[in-house]
Amino acid sequence: MTTVPDVTDDGLPDLVARDASGVLWLYQGTANPASPFKPRIRIGAGWNAYTTLV
Repeated sequence: MTTVPDVTDDGLPDLVARDASGVLWLYQGTANPASPFKPRIRIGAGWNAYTTLV
């Protein structure tokens, strides 16, 4: 998992994470501390060959 400045170009920081099966997920920031991210969006697959996201 890694934070990224702003994948969606909405001015809020986002989060990208990979699950154990290699699916890449985007969590869009909300700027709301009680609910900091919107529901995740699948943005890729096949990332299980990698051990580190940078």
